[in-house]
Amino acid sequence: MLSSSVMDWFNKFTTSRWHFLLVIILLGAANFAYASVGDVAISEVLFDPAGGTDTGLEYVVIKNFGSSAVDVSGWDLYPSGAGYFTLPSFSLGGGKELKIHLRASGNNDDGNLYHTNASANMGNSSGSLALFSSTTHSKDTIISYIRYHKPGSGESKTWETAAAGTELWTAGTFFDISSGTEGKILKLIDYNQKTSVSGWSLAEASAQSDVGVGPASVTENDVAATFSGSVAPLPVNQIKAYAGPDRAGIAGGEIFFEGFAEGLQGDPLDGARFSWNFGDGAALVDGKKIGHTFLFPGVYTVSLNVSAGEYSALDTANLVVTESPLLISEIKTGADGWVEIKNNSARKIEISRFGFGESNFKPFFFPENTYLAPWALVVLGTSTLGFILPESGEIKLLYPNGKIIFSSNYPNLNLGSDESLSLENGGPASPGANQGGWLKTKITPGLKNEITKSIALSAKSAAEPKAKPPTAIVENLGNAQTASVISIEKPSSFLNDYFWLFVGLGAGIFAGLIFVIIRHSFTL
Repeated sequence: MLSSSVMDWFNKFTTSRWHFLLVIILLGAANFAYASVGDVAISEVLFDPAGGTDTGLEYVVIKNFGSSAVDVSGWDLYPSGAGYFTLPSFSLGGGKELKIHLRASGNNDDGNLYHTNASANMGNSSGSLALFSSTTHSKDTIISYIRYHKPGSGESKTWETAAAGTELWTAGTFFDISSGTEGKILKLIDYNQKTSVSGWSLAEASAQSDVGVGPASVTENDVAATFSGSVAPLPVNQIKAYAGPDRAGIAGGEIFFEGFAEGLQGDPLDGARFSWNFGDGAALVDGKKIGHTFLFPGVYTVSLNVSAGEYSALDTANLVVTESPLLISEIKTGADGWVEIKNNSARKIEISRFGFGESNFKPFFFPENTYLAPWALVVLGTSTLGFILPESGEIKLLYPNGKIIFSSNYPNLNLGSDESLSLENGGPASPGANQGGWLKTKITPGLKNEITKSIALSAKSAAEPKAKPPTAIVENLGNAQTASVISIEKPSSFLNDYFWLFVGLGAGIFAGLIFVIIRHSFTL
């Protein structure tokens, strides 16, 4: 039997050997993991080709800076704006390059692949690129990163946090492209400084790149098949999109939309893509702030899709589009004249770029972001209109494109200083119509019209159609003040006129009942 001291030595030696063997195994695994990605990195980026268009001309080059071939099958390249591209089955030889063409078609070969499913072009003033060793995107799989930016423009820095977490990049830094970049490439000039701005430079685009050693059998079908379903499931945290509030508009008039997006921390999301679907069959439109014309009345659901990197969000807004409810309700001719326009509907409407004109003058158009509340009146003076209404002539309400909503010829009725002209029964009922006569009225800018009784111009009543109570006020969010008087009619009714009479009678009856009850109680 072995002595206890010998047994103790044996146990210690055995344990130490196992510890040593475990270290050897871990080092080998780490070395294998490193060798599996090798020295592959993004080496060139053409994000702003020379000329008037970028589509189909942008590209990204990845290079194997090592001496051994690396299997890049199933790797993901992310150029901001273009979306993920999954590399097909491919072996990149030592010292060789692979060029990925964005939004372009061609025959894949040993040195060129085509990202035909790219969603958009890269940004010309800001962007980022990331290379992942799999279709799972995280700080554990990101192996190369570069961010470029022109100070003063909106920042695009997708995957910067992940790159900084693995020391592939320093958070908050970027390659400054203020010196001008059209037609030039971002080029990695020092592989050992690939994680720093100092390792990159602007250079002239080369006519050709070295080709890698890969299978000649790579096809577009291989790329498409590998790309399908390659994006990893989205994390729980999401960005948010806002399409704006539900609103009302006028058929034939341009209606403006402005989207907004929030990042994961609730901060404004810069560099995101805004894509609008207006629900009327028109093509999708990209842009944070855009305008759209609905040709026909109806209720439309407008949707906004916001995307940034692997994140996306959707929001919708309802839009009620009606025929024009605008009326010219009153005009005052002469140097101190004005025109009164009415929203003859129960909806707040946008009147941006709608116009008013007289046949002899250049028309006036409301600036962008101008709204008129339900049943509201807006009065425009000569200084705002830019012209003086003559004693007689033709006036028009216009769509933003200049087409006539309706027009009417008004006569010279020898107006006094306190008199104006009003259209009988609110004026024309259909576009282009000229029905209803002009009545001489007492000047009431922003108020209900009053007929001058001394002159009988029509047997019909000049009172405007019965209106519903207002529910909002007029808004003008443009840069210029367009209205000298803005008000909302308050239509009278029997109940409104005698409201306090009814309140008084009710209070008297109630007090009488209380008196009778109290007296009856004391009598008992």
